[in-house]
Amino acid sequence: MAKGQLKKKKANNVVFTIYFRYNGIFTSCPLKYAQGEMKDVNDTYFDEMSYKHLLEVIKRLVPRSSFKRVYYCQNGTKLNLSIKEIKSDQDIVDMLKVGYDNRNEVDMHVEHFDYEIMEMVEFDRNEEQKQNII
Repeated sequence: MAKGQLKKKKANNVVFTIYFRYNGIFTSCPLKYAQGEMKDVNDTYFDEMSYKHLLEVIKRLVPRSSFKRVYYCQNGTKLNLSIKEIKSDQDIVDMLKVGYDNRNEVDMHVEHFDYEIMEMVEFDRNEEQKQNII
């Protein structure tokens, strides 16, 4: 290999799964996504996907429902510890890193009612700290 050339990475043929939760509602104490439905999405190529394209995919997955925001978190963790809002192309890259580091899985949640989820996260964390002090 000539100096300065980089080896090409082999394509990642591992299935990446997003557990897509929608038509539910966020509740607090503890923060969770209640009711709603879930789809396993593992037939979509998310690498290099733009934020705009992600919104188009979500509109196809939730055709009869509007949404305000989209969040992701590490699969199997408490929402108030790892939930992040997806607002940009970089957020999608960050979401994929979380998934690739965790068995190629990530949870995605759709927020339909314009609640301030990050305020709910902060409230939950404060409540947990109060419980730990007692």
